[in-house]
Amino acid sequence: MKLKNYMDKRGISLVETIIYIGLAALVLTSFVSFSLVVAGLRNKNYVWAETVGNGQVILDLVSREIKRADAIISPVAGQASSTLVLATASGTEMIFSQNGILKIKLNDIKIGDLNSDQITVSDLIFTNLASERGPNNVSFSFVLNGLIKDDPEFSVSQNFRTAVSQRK
Repeated sequence: MKLKNYMDKRGISLVETIIYIGLAALVLTSFVSFSLVVAGLRNKNYVWAETVGNGQVILDLVSREIKRADAIISPVAGQASSTLVLATASGTEMIFSQNGILKIKLNDIKIGDLNSDQITVSDLIFTNLASERGPNNVSFSFVLNGLIKDDPEFSVSQNFRTAVSQRK
């Protein structure tokens, strides 16, 4: 009789409790790992977008400056240089890279930096493709490196290259 009363009572045994805790831990672990993957992809996407965005701004600005320049001072025809020097109506304009930052100066006065703090510029090369009979053409290329949190997992390196004809 005592055994029958004991079996009729409904409740959770220790084994069932351990199984429920194990299943809950499994679900919670998978949720946390999924959340970490999503956060990592978001950070990687942010670095990529920042790098490509900076690259487009640099391409557009340098192309515009070359098109509106009166003359290309450096590099001379057929040569390459890491610095572009243009003669403009406002004076002498210089575009160069210093410590990973692309800078622009007008008459030796700094106008501004062309890339953000999280992006570094490397391998900047301007090539004057001018011929004796044609318009001045300048090819330029550079590499942008994006990195956040000093973590190589969140780094992006992107090459940019274009050629621009001087309008004048």
